[in-house]
Amino acid sequence: MSQSAEEMKQKKVPTPKKRHKQDQKKRLFNKYWKSRVKSIKASFTKLKTEEEKANSLQLFYSFVDKAMKSGVFHKNRASRLKSRFAQKFH
Repeated sequence: MSQSAEEMKQKKVPTPKKRHKQDQKKRLFNKYWKSRVKSIKASFTKLKTEEEKANSLQLFYSFVDKAMKSGVFHKNRASRLKSRFAQKFH
C-alpha cells in the first residue's frame, strides 16, 4: 500500500500555468483592497456628523496605508489619495 518516492513527488507545473494562477490570486487581492477604499470614499458623502466623518477619515487612512504596505498602491499614490480625501473633509 505504500507509494514509492517517485510516485509521492508532485508533478512539476509548467511556468505559464503557475504564473496565471499567481496572477489570478494577486488580482483578487488587489481588487479587494481597491474596492474597499472606493466604498469608504463613497460612504463618506453620506455621513452627517463631524465625528462620523473623522472616524471615516481614520478608517480611510488606515486602509490606504495597509494597501500601500502590501503593494496594492504605490507610496506616492497613497499619499495623493489621502491628501485629496482630507481636502474633502476640511
